[in-house]
Amino acid sequence: MMNDKQFLKREILQKEDERHQLTHLGVIDNFEKAIDTMLFQYEEPCFTKVEFLDYFYTHIIGYSDFIARQKTSNIKLKKQLFRMSDMYVKRKKDKTTALLDKELKYNKVSIGYFFPLDVFEEYYARFCSCSRIFNTPTSVNAFFQENIDNQYPLSIQQYLQYLKKNISSFWNVTCSYVKEIIEIAAQHLLFVPLPKEQTDLIKDAAWSDTYEILQNKLQTDNTLSFKNGADFRNYVVQICNYRLQNQRLKYTSKEESIDLYPYLELEEDEETDHSDCSFLDIDIHNSYEVAYAISIILLNSEHPLYKKLTQGIEDKVDILLRKVIKGQSYNQIVEAKYNLLPESSNFVKTVAKTRKEYERVRKTLQERLINIKKEQEKCHI
Repeated sequence: MMNDKQFLKREILQKEDERHQLTHLGVIDNFEKAIDTMLFQYEEPCFTKVEFLDYFYTHIIGYSDFIARQKTSNIKLKKQLFRMSDMYVKRKKDKTTALLDKELKYNKVSIGYFFPLDVFEEYYARFCSCSRIFNTPTSVNAFFQENIDNQYPLSIQQYLQYLKKNISSFWNVTCSYVKEIIEIAAQHLLFVPLPKEQTDLIKDAAWSDTYEILQNKLQTDNTLSFKNGADFRNYVVQICNYRLQNQRLKYTSKEESIDLYPYLELEEDEETDHSDCSFLDIDIHNSYEVAYAISIILLNSEHPLYKKLTQGIEDKVDILLRKVIKGQSYNQIVEAKYNLLPESSNFVKTVAKTRKEYERVRKTLQERLINIKKEQEKCHI
């Protein structure tokens, strides 16, 4: 009859088999026989669990030999280790939010803790080539946990490296990220009532364009860099905004485009007073319509309202275009526009001034366009 100590030992081994799937993986051929052998050989009256299991793995089942022989060919072992590694990443995610996720503002998937099979394959290749002796499943799990701790949560640089390497799983999650931004941006930019089918067509085309542009840029432009996730997000948002604008004009009928933006079809005439011309059809109380109209004008220096909108503030408008279209940071703008280096005594002061100029010019452009609209309304009374 089994005494209390034998029952405890058997229970420990059963839990070990369940936790590490020893029988399923083929580490043990006959579990009951392995238990009987262990109970017969290990007769220490006082023992610790660690010592007990170490003896079991070393002297009874030869775990280290099994790993050395099977790690390059045992598919069940590989799947088990991926599952364990994935669970470990999820536990890390539950404890601490990744900085990258906060910066990207993407809630559907954690890119900071994104752990696809592609990443695990890298770890498993290291595992297979590693000469370390693994005496227990715990030591094997520790190997993968070390790799995970060294890399996760991902930084923006690590995330971009996977994109530049063209790792499909990371591009798939990026594709979803771009789609979410397109949906948000479309709510602000596609303010003119359109049939749902046409709106969906515009969004899908802009989504595809943005994805292709981003993929091409990251894989061909070695100078492209981002200091953090927010920097990358702003870059994606800018591409999305302008692709939506371009697709909006492309898929809108010519008659509708003329009604919405009459000046796009006119030729520049320096002697023409545009306040007496065709009516600019925007709602000045709708900030998104005003912002969209400004963007349309600024994107086309030949636009009849471009000169009137930017006259006297061309230098400040250049700051806005550098930041919004080129995606430059304030530091990059100061370096490129004013030829100042970070070591310069005036650098910090100029960066602060540039930031203020950016905010002021946005407000000035809004006020100017609203005044142009009001002038046109007077002409039509």
